[in-house]
Amino acid sequence: PHNAPSSLAYQNFPVNAAGYQGILISNFGAALGFTHVFSPTFFAETILSQNWFMQYVGAGGNPSLDYESMLGLPNNFGESGFPNFSGPSTNGIMSILSSTQYQYQENQIISNIDENLTKTINKHQLQFGGRYRHERFQYLPDRNQDTIGFDTESTALYQPSTGTNYNGYANVGDGEADFFMGAAANYSVNLEPPMAHYHDMEFDAYFQDNWHVSRNITLNLGLRYEAHPAAWTKDGTVTGFDMANHAL
Repeated sequence: PHNAPSSLAYQNFPVNAAGYQGILISNFGAALGFTHVFSPTFFAETILSQNWFMQYVGAGGNPSLDYESMLGLPNNFGESGFPNFSGPSTNGIMSILSSTQYQYQENQIISNIDENLTKTINKHQLQFGGRYRHERFQYLPDRNQDTIGFDTESTALYQPSTGTNYNGYANVGDGEADFFMGAAANYSVNLEPPMAHYHDMEFDAYFQDNWHVSRNITLNLGLRYEAHPAAWTKDGTVTGFDMANHAL
């Protein structure tokens, strides 16, 4: 995307099929708290909270269409989105046909359960409790653009001295003309990684003694324990080290 016009609708091609970028962001949070008093010296607080976050960077039009097949271009892996056209000219028609195969996305759902209890015994205020946290992440990695490259060879005047290299004379031929002829010089297609789903959990527990030794001295003594099990992915779409077999 750049400071160039986006494409117009034509036949089966929607408006903004190329030259347009959209960034969608949403973020929501909710929490529910409950406090229960067992006695004047003992009470508990329970908090449930969850956060939803989504960011999508994508193209206009319909980025899920197979534009390469619609244009009669090779698309071995069926990648959707408008491909990249490259050529020697930087301000011609190909500069407007910018690729939309760059979209990426991140979704997050983070859930927390917190339990906090307080008990007062003489000069000791005892605080203890724990937390369970579950994080779910969904990632669409950056897409790699399929590219159709044009040069000036098809409309250039052939220079016999180049033999089977088939090069033209200097300053002849036109990349835009090669484009309108459909005479591409090279193609590149990419196999894209799939959507990845990550899960991460956390288990916490704590105990603290706020000991009021005297009017001017309070000791805060406590312990905290955290457990972070290894993150895991749905469908096993992550690379790891297999130490026993010396492999990935």
